[in-house]
Amino acid sequence: MAPTHSPADWAAAVSLGVSAWASCAALLYLLHDAELRDFDPRPLFATARDRLLVEIVRARHTLQDTALIAAVLFTLAAGNGATL
Repeated sequence: MAPTHSPADWAAAVSLGVSAWASCAALLYLLHDAELRDFDPRPLFATARDRLLVEIVRARHTLQDTALIAAVLFTLAAGNGATL
């Protein structure tokens, strides 16, 4: 005579079935209207690269502005006879 299964065994089997169904359903819901461009990571890297380039240009302009202000202040200070 075969041994009977306990309620815990049945619960484990049902839980395994539900989790397998949920995994397949999640993939189906993610991929049912997906296009090839949805899986292309290049736009993400392009926007990050563009942001980096914008910040580099801003930093360069800030340094140029700071150098210009320092040059004007030194010129004004030298014109007034002040020593630095």
